Amino acid sequence: MRIISGKYKGRKIKALDIMDVRPTSDKVRGALFNILGEKIRNSSFLDLYAGSGAVGIEALSRGAKNVYFVEDDFKVFKLIQENIANLKIKEDYEILKDFPKQKKFDIIFLDPPYTKADIKDLELINENNLLADNGIIIFEHDKILNFKSACFELFYEKKYGKTLLSFFK
Repeated sequence: MRIISGKYKGRKIKALDIMDVRPTSDKVRGALFNILGEKIRNSSFLDLYAGSGAVGIEALSRGAKNVYFVEDDFKVFKLIQENIANLKIKEDYEILKDFPKQKKFDIIFLDPPYTKADIKDLELINENNLLADNGIIIFEHDKILNFKSACFELFYEKKYGKTLLSFFK
């Protein structure tokens, strides 16, 4: 895998070939950041189910002010650390094993394993008051799942093969 654009453009990162870790493809990642456009600049970005860290690293590469990576699998957590070290990233980031507390994010990206995708993640975001005013949530999931949230308004969806990006505010 590679970083598509920005400061780390073209740099390679590693991914693990293990069950439940499905990196966001270059195509979907590129489309996501094209949709976000300038919103990424100086944003506070939360990458839930961070996997290889590709989405959060892409956010840093494109000018996010800070990125919090959340990954509870130890091997995958170590992979994010390795990818960040290999790229010599100096920007503001933190790698966590659980939801950050008492923080607000302009952009929240969640990409759980498709077999574990659940609307409860949106409820947890709401319960922990993680979304900043005028912030957005992007939920990457299998296109056969149809998520409705009592907490957030679905305002845009975009399909890429079997992947659906659902945007909430």
